[in-house]
Amino acid sequence: MILHVLVTETLLYSLRHNRLVWILCLWVGLGLTACTPENFAPIPSQNWQGIDVRIETHPAPPVQGMNEIWVMLTDDRRRPVFDALVNLRATSVQDWQQGIQDGHTGVFRRAILVSDPQRQKIEVKLTRRGQDAILAFPMIGTPANSVQ
Repeated sequence: MILHVLVTETLLYSLRHNRLVWILCLWVGLGLTACTPENFAPIPSQNWQGIDVRIETHPAPPVQGMNEIWVMLTDDRRRPVFDALVNLRATSVQDWQQGIQDGHTGVFRRAILVSDPQRQKIEVKLTRRGQDAILAFPMIGTPANSVQ
């Protein structure tokens, strides 16, 4: 116990009084953010009935096999929309899988099977106030610096 307190106090003192420790922490943090793949680009959002619909894949970019898909719904004032039903699938031959809402945050999650992330699209079926829509998203975004 005394050793634990001594080590903790020494570490806190080093962090408060040693610029080298702070520079090292900053350098490591910046290095970790540089680990994003060069070809990674966010998937463009879509709009339905005033709701901004965005998706993220985890991992990003998606891989063959199971991938977690996050569907994020926000209104025009960027507030979460949580009174919708969200279903997902990666191909039109797959059954719909209901997204699980993460509290009242407007984030719906579901793991789905992906066989070809380069060509498949994620289909999102939204139901809200008696109306539905199916939106199709590419699994991989287009890098901002690419020529089309």
